[in-house]
Amino acid sequence: MKWLILCFVLQISAFSYTFPDRWQSTLGGIVSDPFVDYKTVNSVGYGFNDYTIPAFRVDEVWNTTSIHNTGLSLEGIEADHHLTYQNQSWFFYQNDMGGRCQPTASSIFPQYMFANESTYQGNTTFYGVDSYVFRYYLNGQDNIYYQGYISIQDNTPVGIYVYVDLDDFRLESTVSFSQFQEVNDPFPSYVFKAPFYCPNKTEQDIHDYPYSWVKKFLLQ
Repeated sequence: MKWLILCFVLQISAFSYTFPDRWQSTLGGIVSDPFVDYKTVNSVGYGFNDYTIPAFRVDEVWNTTSIHNTGLSLEGIEADHHLTYQNQSWFFYQNDMGGRCQPTASSIFPQYMFANESTYQGNTTFYGVDSYVFRYYLNGQDNIYYQGYISIQDNTPVGIYVYVDLDDFRLESTVSFSQFQEVNDPFPSYVFKAPFYCPNKTEQDIHDYPYSWVKKFLLQ
């Protein structure tokens, strides 16, 4: 009987979370990386994710004050888009030179990254929301991980913190979710369609990209 009670306690005290097959959300972003000279910059936007493809899209608008004198403002980027498939990823935008598109190292959030009970870290408050905390190490590397925050009240994501620390690159990004909702029907085809000026990603494209950290992700 004691063993049965112990097993029951372990089951109800373990926490995990799996993203739905399709979801969309309003997003808030706080980013620091080389492109913004490691300043802290802010954006708002929308995210759309479909694991049945799989594909992930983010449309964001930057706070113009926070990006002043960074790579974003110098390139004339006030709004941009990220579109990611399993083996293809683009960053595209419009500036006074027209449509611009380049390959990136963006990735789709793994659907089951917080489904393993061992990723549960405890509880905290994230932007005023009591939340479960999960941590997922990418490829088992402690210098690259996602930390997720899931609302205790309604079991929906409220945020993800992304941490990357490589030899020549460091990134910290906090993405907050609001109005997160599961989507039952497939998204319209244009949601995950790259503009015509986005070329297919080739090995040469990646070698020509200015940040060597991208190569470490895309050529491994």
